[in-house]
Amino acid sequence: MLRPKFILTTALICFSGLAAGAENLGESAQNPSYKELKKEWQDMRLPNVAWRNIEWKTCLLEALRASRKKNKPLILWIFIDLPIDDKRC
Repeated sequence: MLRPKFILTTALICFSGLAAGAENLGESAQNPSYKELKKEWQDMRLPNVAWRNIEWKTCLLEALRASRKKNKPLILWIFIDLPIDDKRC
């Protein structure tokens, strides 16, 4: 069984850490500039991802020809932008 003194001490440490973190939020953390956001986004982006090197096709027939020519499988991605309450599907 945990002692009340231990629980109280742990709670105080946690809350003091949260309070200190909230105080350290400066103006730039609340309203980052476009350059800051872009740099953060670029730092998270992996440089060499395989799907970015794929020559994507928007025409199915063109994609089938390229798939057969290179003897590679074809991945078909279909997206239909219909309202959720559409009765046709």
